[in-house]
Amino acid sequence: MNKYVVSIGDVALDIFSKIESGLFYATDTPAITSIHPGGSAANFATWISRLGGNS
Repeated sequence: MNKYVVSIGDVALDIFSKIESGLFYATDTPAITSIHPGGSAANFATWISRLGGNS
C-alpha cells in the first residue's frame, strides 16, 4: 500500500493528520489530527518529497 503525506497549514499554524488505513472514495476515514504552532506546511511537504515520500 502506498502511503501519502498531506500537509495543510498557514504561516504560523500547521495541521497534521495520520491515518492507519487507505483512503477510499465516498467514505469516511478516521484519522489522528493535531495542530502545531510554527513552521510552514509547504516546507514540510517539500522535505517529505525530497526524502522520497509522496506528498
